[in-house]
Amino acid sequence: MICKLKGIYKRFDDLVVLNKLDLDINKEEIICIVGPSGCGKSTLLNIISGLIKPDKGDIVGDLDSVGYVFQEDRLLPFKTVYENIAVVGKEKNHKKIMDLIHDVGLKGFEDSYPNKLSGGMRQRCSIARAFYFNCEILLMDEPFKSLDYNLKVNMIDYLIKLWDESKNSIVFITHNIDEALLLGNRIVVLSNRPTSILKIFDVDIHQSQRSLTDKYLTYLRNQMIDLLSNEKGE
Repeated sequence: MICKLKGIYKRFDDLVVLNKLDLDINKEEIICIVGPSGCGKSTLLNIISGLIKPDKGDIVGDLDSVGYVFQEDRLLPFKTVYENIAVVGKEKNHKKIMDLIHDVGLKGFEDSYPNKLSGGMRQRCSIARAFYFNCEILLMDEPFKSLDYNLKVNMIDYLIKLWDESKNSIVFITHNIDEALLLGNRIVVLSNRPTSILKIFDVDIHQSQRSLTDKYLTYLRNQMIDLLSNEKGE
């Protein structure tokens, strides 16, 4: 286990967002978190990252190395693909950078600037940069939200490839149940505010072997839909 969230409680003025939430984050796993809009998924990531503090509760564990991938790519416009990846490393490892560029399908674009790339290409560069940072835990806040269906599927494949090689831990926020089913070793379903965990689903099929037409994944999807249908997002 990398860290344990114990009794995490967070409010903003009179609005209680997270209500005594407990969660273990294990080594070498992808945790996907789904829940109604506005339930505090991003707030939870920000607490794990240390960007904000909970009002009550603790995070037990030593999180020295945390990476973050946002909904927007946040590339530096004045740096190339290669330079955007290299900038987060303490020392430049040319081979590793080029391997990452190849792994996310950007070979031939290493000298291109962000304004010459499509949205999907920029997000691939952002993900490669996060893996070059070589963090112990990678937080991903709906990184595929703005992409079309086919591009999302491709991005999921790229992410699985990188994770298979690095075996770090990933906490992945999404509104999309199918993304969670394709990626998560565990899928955490949150309630509406004040937010708690409704249920945690274990998916014991390696990501590379999963298909959304699989009967077991279909069963899990229906279970999640039933849970979320009773939660009214705002």
